[in-house]
Amino acid sequence: MAWNKIFGVFVAGLLLSIVIQPSLGETESVKAEVVEYNGYAMEKRTMRLSMDKIREIIDAKGKEKIDLLEKYGLISDDLDNLNRTSFAFFGNILHMPFILTSFCKINAVYVLGGDYRIGLPITGIKKLFGSSMLSYDFANAAWGTLGVVEVKGLLRSHTMIMVPSFMTNIGFVGVHIHVPMLLDIYHGYSAFTFAIGLGMKSVTFNVLGFFVIGIIIGMAIMGMMQLQQPQQPQ
Repeated sequence: MAWNKIFGVFVAGLLLSIVIQPSLGETESVKAEVVEYNGYAMEKRTMRLSMDKIREIIDAKGKEKIDLLEKYGLISDDLDNLNRTSFAFFGNILHMPFILTSFCKINAVYVLGGDYRIGLPITGIKKLFGSSMLSYDFANAAWGTLGVVEVKGLLRSHTMIMVPSFMTNIGFVGVHIHVPMLLDIYHGYSAFTFAIGLGMKSVTFNVLGFFVIGIIIGMAIMGMMQLQQPQQPQ
């Protein structure tokens, strides 16, 4: 997986250098939109990020990326401590370049793309009470020139590095960080996640996954042995 990470960082750096470098002299920071999904409600806020911080977040790996998001105030300190029971119903099929899973933890980074949200703003009630807590997103989608998606279920973990890539989440709970036309970061839990693209994919089984597979294989072997035993004449 080391060469996968090197490839992802190289592509991200190359794309950012092409698009960002000409504008550094004009704008040293960009506006980022942070959306926190808390079950049946969501909270939006905006903040400015320097280009150096954006590059640092993109280049970071694994837990280091989450630490940087907390350091720069993009996600709360206790968000990463959410503990949800998750179970993956669908997943790897012959290592094809897509992910189809449910009730999982997701970390995703999309570079040079955009996002789309399908929700229920309840505009009239929202204006009456003056609260953003009445907004709710049924689903959200993201696409980009480069996408790095990590999905962790109870049985399996999937990692994909794709150029280009598309992803959609249904029932997302967590934080979505959006820098227009440049960067989209998702960190949280999803009831249903689908991602597809051209690139590399790895699948690893968790300890519980190996345990369940062992039980299934053991039961299958016992069933075959019982079928092969000659029946006693009555």
